[in-house]
Amino acid sequence: MKKEEDKESEPAPEEVELVVTQEDYEQKQSAAEAAAAAVRSDSAAVGLARLNLEYGAAPAIQLTAELCPAHRVELNELVLKKLKRRSAPTRLEHTWEAVRQDDGKVMAQRVYVIDGKQSRDGGEFGRYNVTKWVDEPGVGSGDGASA
Repeated sequence: MKKEEDKESEPAPEEVELVVTQEDYEQKQSAAEAAAAAVRSDSAAVGLARLNLEYGAAPAIQLTAELCPAHRVELNELVLKKLKRRSAPTRLEHTWEAVRQDDGKVMAQRVYVIDGKQSRDGGEFGRYNVTKWVDEPGVGSGDGASA
């Protein structure tokens, strides 16, 4: 008998009226606008990161080589020989710097010394993936200083 009384006292789904206060509405709207702004901000950050990756790899390699000794890679004779054949010929004094990235790739770039100042190759053609030669077993290590 009790069950029948409970059923009668509960309102039918179409009879329920939802009440939202103005304060609740404004709070939810504000939260939604903040979330939308965060998405726009993250999208802009992704675009900026792509630009930095595309145009800022040379400074990134330089900074990693200077500030993260654990990521520096000493270039062996084989790598220096391969780089000399693959890179554009130059009579300018230069050295090579290389770093191991988080994904395991070893990237090398030429560092020119002009009037005592260092300058690096720009653009994607100034960097070389030398992972397979650096990681090749049984190859003696060179001084890595110059090519």
